[in-house]
Amino acid sequence: MFHCPYEGCSQVYVALSSFQNHVNLVHRKGKTKVCPHPGCGKKFYLSNHLRRHMIIHSGVREFTCETCGKSFKRKNHLEVHRRTHTGETPLQCEICGYQCRQRASLNWHMKKHTAEVQYNFTCERCGKRFEKLDSIKFHTLKSHPDHKPT
Repeated sequence: MFHCPYEGCSQVYVALSSFQNHVNLVHRKGKTKVCPHPGCGKKFYLSNHLRRHMIIHSGVREFTCETCGKSFKRKNHLEVHRRTHTGETPLQCEICGYQCRQRASLNWHMKKHTAEVQYNFTCERCGKRFEKLDSIKFHTLKSHPDHKPT
């Protein structure tokens, strides 16, 4: 259990990340470190988070996939990428059982359960419906490679 150390605050958290978010958002308002890279301006409460962020501006990709040679700036990005080779899908929707490789995919999927999804794009060939234009383009390329869109 993580108890907020600030006087007058009695918040208690089970997860460290929730505790850290509380302290940063409630008690450290305005005490941020700003990325000095021109045009970025992203803000961080913790110096080590700013340091980790600065790697994206360096262009250095020190983490390389042994299978295909693709390289990454962050170790966790390589770890997620490796799942494309292993087929591992460690993340699962608690509502319907949908499985995926990365957190962003699960977050996107969860919107289907919490909000009215707008399927504005329909495949001309098979009638399958999609939320995003990029999704229908990808579907058409993979499922109907001989089809030329009108």
